[in-house]
Amino acid sequence: MRKKQKGFNFDFSRLIFWLVFSGASFILLLLMFIVLMPPESGINIQTGGSDELNKQVVEARYKHDIKELLNDYLREIGDLDELVADVSLVELTTQTKNQALELFVSADLKDIHLDIVVSLNYLEAGFAGDEQKLELGKLGLKEIFDKNSWLLNK
Repeated sequence: MRKKQKGFNFDFSRLIFWLVFSGASFILLLLMFIVLMPPESGINIQTGGSDELNKQVVEARYKHDIKELLNDYLREIGDLDELVADVSLVELTTQTKNQALELFVSADLKDIHLDIVVSLNYLEAGFAGDEQKLELGKLGLKEIFDKNSWLLNK
């Protein structure tokens, strides 16, 4: 007959069993999650075609959306050359900038997109009273339109 030990008496075999069982269950669930989850492309457009086709669709959609957004904005604020600090245009500029930030941009157009957002940011600060930033924003948008004539409605 075994003599019962005094003090701490714990069955480690049960602990090891539960640790192994829990670990195996976790790994099984993780594998099921990885295998059963559909792959995500990172864009909201499903064309069923090649990556090049997806890129062209995203580019065309971006060009259409940003052109429409900027032309609507220019229609609201008027001529860029005649802009002065006007607090009433801060909200419109902020809204336009936020809408531009929500657009999907292809890698080829990321530089122009960044330039547009930076220019809108300068205009936003300029309409709030910073004349120097207003001039930078106007100059930035003029440069963008000069280099990318497809942005203007004709």
